[in-house]
Amino acid sequence: YPSDPKTKVFVKKSIRRNQNLTFLRKSWKPVQILMKKRKLS
Repeated sequence: YPSDPKTKVFVKKSIRRNQNLTFLRKSWKPVQILMKKRKLS
């Protein structure tokens, strides 16, 4: 679940490391926000 703290940390680290995110649900709002931040930095 996107609101689960462990999931949030995992997704955040994965995005930061530019790992393959094919398994990730990009429709989740928290994921969209993290990915947008990653693109801007």
